[in-house]
Amino acid sequence: MRRTIGWISLFVFLAGLAVTIGISTYVTRPLVKMVGTAKDIAAGDWKRRAPIVSHDEAGKLALSFNAMLDRLDEARREREELNHALERRVAERTAEREQEVQERRRGEAALQKSNERFTLASAAVDGALYDWDIREDRVFWTDGLTRVFGYTLDDGPNAPQWWSSRIHPDDADRVLRQRQGDVAAARDFMAEYRFRSSDQKYLSVLDRGRVLRDESGQAARMVGFLENVTPLKILEEQVRQGQKMEAVGRLAGGIAHDFNNLLTTILGYSHLLLGTFKEDQPQRADLEEIRKAGERAASLTQQLLAFSRRQVIESKVMNLNGVIADLENMLRRLIGEDIELETRLDPLIAPVKADRGQIEQVIVNVVVNARDAMDRGGRLLIRTENAVLDESYCRDHPEVRPGPYSMIAIRDTGCGMDEETRRRIFEPFFTTKAVDKGTGLGMATVYGVVKQSGGDVRVESEIGRGTTITIYLPRATECEVGVPVSVPPPQAGNEAVLLVEDEAGVRKLVKGVLRSKGYRVIEADGLHQALAKLADPSCAIDLLLTDVVMPGMSGRELADRVLRDRPEMALLYMSGYTEDRMVLNGIETSEIGFLQKPFTPEQLLRRVHDTLDGARANTPPTHVRSAHT
Repeated sequence: MRRTIGWISLFVFLAGLAVTIGISTYVTRPLVKMVGTAKDIAAGDWKRRAPIVSHDEAGKLALSFNAMLDRLDEARREREELNHALERRVAERTAEREQEVQERRRGEAALQKSNERFTLASAAVDGALYDWDIREDRVFWTDGLTRVFGYTLDDGPNAPQWWSSRIHPDDADRVLRQRQGDVAAARDFMAEYRFRSSDQKYLSVLDRGRVLRDESGQAARMVGFLENVTPLKILEEQVRQGQKMEAVGRLAGGIAHDFNNLLTTILGYSHLLLGTFKEDQPQRADLEEIRKAGERAASLTQQLLAFSRRQVIESKVMNLNGVIADLENMLRRLIGEDIELETRLDPLIAPVKADRGQIEQVIVNVVVNARDAMDRGGRLLIRTENAVLDESYCRDHPEVRPGPYSMIAIRDTGCGMDEETRRRIFEPFFTTKAVDKGTGLGMATVYGVVKQSGGDVRVESEIGRGTTITIYLPRATECEVGVPVSVPPPQAGNEAVLLVEDEAGVRKLVKGVLRSKGYRVIEADGLHQALAKLADPSCAIDLLLTDVVMPGMSGRELADRVLRDRPEMALLYMSGYTEDRMVLNGIETSEIGFLQKPFTPEQLLRRVHDTLDGARANTPPTHVRSAHT
């Protein structure tokens, strides 16, 4: 039993060993190789395949395993190709995004520069840009609305009614009708009107808008620019005023020569005849009326020349306080007892250099206008102070130079002026007075005198609130020192005078006046006679007294020819033309002896005496300006 069991156990062991070896050979070993293949593939060797050692289930398993590996490898390759394609697309898209980013950055930089340029351009112009959304009925403004007109976004400017409510009532209907028509027709809009700023002042504006249409052709937006043209309007008015003055000035200068020749004769003979009559003789009163009429005519001519800035002036350094103080008593009598006169004179007022007579005329003319504006009485204030006109003021008034000035302000409590009267106040012959109450040259003369003196005049006035006339005169420089000139009475003489004058009446008068004082007068009615007289070497002449403007040859040309041969001869010009006409003829009246027509016999004798004295002393004549006052 034991042997049987032993043999059976041995058999079973050998059978199990054989089965184990068989299983190891045909099952386990292929599985091990497949595991090794799997490990190699997991390590990245996608080319490994499991060996096929039999066609049994292990072989079929290896075959299926290899087929699975082939499909996985193909899928891997497809995945890699897809990855490469995706990487290429990502790289391309990244490059495109980088290019887009760069273009966007360039666009942002260009937009920023454009916005900067727009901001600078908007700040440089005197106005505000607007964008009106017609559909939503809203308006958007740039900061020029605040900078130029003083309004902020808190003031509610987004509503079109806000804009229309600030148009001057006299302009509103016209502007709104025009804008409505332009929007309906989808055409550009342009209008000029008055627009109220935040300080309640009306500014002249030019409104230009472009209507933009939508796809259907309807007006959708209006983009425009509201420009403040008030300085341009002021400049335009100043140019227009200057043209008017230039036109009348040309007329005044044109008639001055002949008119002053006639006045010279009238005034000269009036003075001479007055000396032949006693105070109680009735003829003397008639002659006085003739003389007064001649003086009024001469004054009218001087007013015409003054407002047109063509008058010969005698500038001297003066203190405005002294001028006003000297006039104060006369002004009180002029305005009457029902008007209170008050003066506030700055004791530190700087001196000015101007023609004293003209400044007195300016003050008197303004005071007379103020008196007429206070027919029921009132208060008149005259004050002086130092002032400085800066660049800002001069930008609004281009004809004025910046710098220090001395100021005279004359304020009344009269009826005041409306805008139209204030605008035309300096026009020649414009007056609101009755026909027999004024010539319309008072304020025009003020304007001309102040401008000729290098100053400026401003007018502030409201109906019922009075008027203020402010006059600015440039201060005298430190080197401009007033030298008092003594005026000796006319004296007799025995010098020889060559008188050259083409106007017979003036020539006869001058000859008679000079001969009455002992002068030897050699007369010539023209240039040819004068040259003939001078050609005689035995003819000794001490003074050449010649008119400036004559037919054929000017007095300047005659003097040049004469002084080349006789440099010791004294020279005195006389003329009825204005100073700028004299300069055009090559004569600067500040450097030579000059006698302005019309003149009196005393003025003629004084100027001849001074000119001869100056020539004897080999110095320029003492008086270098017109003796006419």
